Amino acid sequence: MEAIDERPLRDRRSSSGRSRRKRAGEGTPPEPQTPSRTRQKRVALFTGAYNHIADGVSLTLNRLVEHLEAQGAAVRVFAPTVAEPPVDHAGTLVPVRSMPAPGRPEYRVALGLSRSARRELEAFRPNLFHVATPDLLGRSARKWARRWGVPLVASYHTHFSSYLKYYGLGLLEGAL
Repeated sequence: MEAIDERPLRDRRSSSGRSRRKRAGEGTPPEPQTPSRTRQKRVALFTGAYNHIADGVSLTLNRLVEHLEAQGAAVRVFAPTVAEPPVDHAGTLVPVRSMPAPGRPEYRVALGLSRSARRELEAFRPNLFHVATPDLLGRSARKWARRWGVPLVASYHTHFSSYLKYYGLGLLEGAL
């Protein structure tokens, strides 16, 4: 019975002493250099909560932006704003249209990208989209990411459907 060589491929040698790995140009093509590996990261973050309210979501996203910028990434945050925000935000904030949330006016509901916000997005040309709220703004971000062929990631911060019962709307929980 032949013994199985459990060493990683990079450590294996042929009987002649040479590596068994194929040289560039043999077999599978080399991995292409993608824009994300050759250029600065340019992240567009889309969220309904950033600086207009001091809650867990806004504070967490601000820490994320601080971290990304410390790593050398350029970040634009597309989010609702208010005249006197309770949070000093990190990063460059691009205001989006919004309205007070029904029953919770301290929260804002983003209404998508305005023409000026779209121009800002086009000028920034992100190479990564990050959606943090599943609302109209998030849908707009998804549309632009698809149109430009740019990767999109999403993060989940609030289990919205579980809040419905507290507002007397528990029957709608399954719909979300």
